[in-house]
Amino acid sequence: MACVAGFYPCYFGATLIVHVLPALMRSSITGASIVQYGLSPFGAFTLVSADAGGAWLNWFAPAAVGAALLTIRRWPAVVGLLVAQIGVVMAWPLGRGLGRGDAVRLAVGVLLLTLGLRRLIRAAPAGRYYGRILFLAVGFALPLLVLPLLLPQRKFAFDRFVTPALLALVVSLIVSLRWRESGRPRPGWIAFACGLIATVGLMVGAPRIGAALQQRQQRAAAESNRTAMADVPAIDTNAPYEVRFLQKGVNFTAEYPAGYASQQSRETLRMLTSYGVNAIALVPYGSIISPRRFGGGWESDEGIEQLSRVAHSLGVKVMLKPQLWGRTWPADFEPASETDRREWFQQYATLVEHYAKLATRVHADLFCIGTELAKLTRHEAEWRGLIAKARIHYRGPITYAAIQGPEFETLRFWDALDYIGLSNYYPLPDSLDTTAVVAKVEAVQKKFGKPVVFAEAGFSSFEAPHRAPWDETPRKLAPEDQARCYEALFNAFYRKPWFDGFYWWKVGTTRYGGASDGSHTPWGKPAMDVMKRWYTQGSR
Repeated sequence: MACVAGFYPCYFGATLIVHVLPALMRSSITGASIVQYGLSPFGAFTLVSADAGGAWLNWFAPAAVGAALLTIRRWPAVVGLLVAQIGVVMAWPLGRGLGRGDAVRLAVGVLLLTLGLRRLIRAAPAGRYYGRILFLAVGFALPLLVLPLLLPQRKFAFDRFVTPALLALVVSLIVSLRWRESGRPRPGWIAFACGLIATVGLMVGAPRIGAALQQRQQRAAAESNRTAMADVPAIDTNAPYEVRFLQKGVNFTAEYPAGYASQQSRETLRMLTSYGVNAIALVPYGSIISPRRFGGGWESDEGIEQLSRVAHSLGVKVMLKPQLWGRTWPADFEPASETDRREWFQQYATLVEHYAKLATRVHADLFCIGTELAKLTRHEAEWRGLIAKARIHYRGPITYAAIQGPEFETLRFWDALDYIGLSNYYPLPDSLDTTAVVAKVEAVQKKFGKPVVFAEAGFSSFEAPHRAPWDETPRKLAPEDQARCYEALFNAFYRKPWFDGFYWWKVGTTRYGGASDGSHTPWGKPAMDVMKRWYTQGSR
């Protein structure tokens, strides 16, 4: 009972040790910037910039604290419970795609969980093997399953706790094999009462303190934005639009916690210009099921307006490229009935009108009216109507980003657009010969006589990404393979007179990436150097 009552306070303390302590140490030792902090029912958290140094402290600091706690001989139940909780918080990424740093952290977490449960079982009453397992199951593993029921956002809570609970049960089977009586007093009613009071206090107080911290950070961020934007010139919305321009671009996506209206996103944008980037695609998201649900969050209109001002001041073009998200991949989505389809297009027209107006306010140099909606673009009349509606509110060039294959090759309304847009994830042979891909793209271009832009193109950083460029299934990391694929596409298309540029998928505002990342981002990988060479030294 004492273990159950003290479970949540120990878990909360463990989040301080695992999340906050390493961030503070990284900030003081390496100068890493802390971009967000706070409290929630899930504990304390602190986030540092994604490209900050000292990532090894994420596992070393909790390991050092856990080792120090294990030297304490008194209070085996309290020490064991806290150390095991540190291990649980560290082991949360279990079952996900792991980079090298995550794997080390997971291994340390499992070790601390094991040592903590060994210490905790010293407080168990004498008994048989199954009794010891029951003690650990009820005193530690079961609360991991019950705790989400007491917290808001239950689905997220279960995702966070169920896998560690199963891991704790497995470890309990092992540590219960050997046991010895500690000879020390076990926790009694006083410990139970203290744990219960601390649990209630944290569950009531943490959300309120967290809300106050969030408001404080929002006010500070708003003031920081006003100061940072004071010297950035306003956008000239009356400036003429270029009909064609070479787009040396990337998709620039808002990644938590650095939304478009953040200092980190502005810093990242300035860094991109050193790679020769002269165009970015800003990507606000809406719901694929109900397109009327859009706007706000990390990709707020205010953030897009601010970042567009910064981009124009740096001489960087902006494509506004709203996309849809959901459990269904957009290319596979299709309303269930004719009535649902009409309702969907009515809602999507609202989204198009909203972002067409925003494109005018930010003087977007290109507006992408949709992305990878393969089963919906069969309805030609509806899309021609959407294009006409967009032109009422936006007088610049418009494109659509078709997925590679039948949608791109058979789309009938390219003539109503200014650019033929392609999300280019065509597979390549092992030789990386691009002849077949170039032929498919050129055939569409010749038929409609429009310039082509790759609204997306990219490859993961896993081995042989050319075989399925869209695939990010974890496997052996191979960033050099990604770089070779970038080189192949540059060689194939960059000099074509009808080709007007790339928007590589993707660079995030947080600058996540690096050698241990297998996703599509080129940031911190050899592909970024390939991009820089072509963008700064290419023949166009």
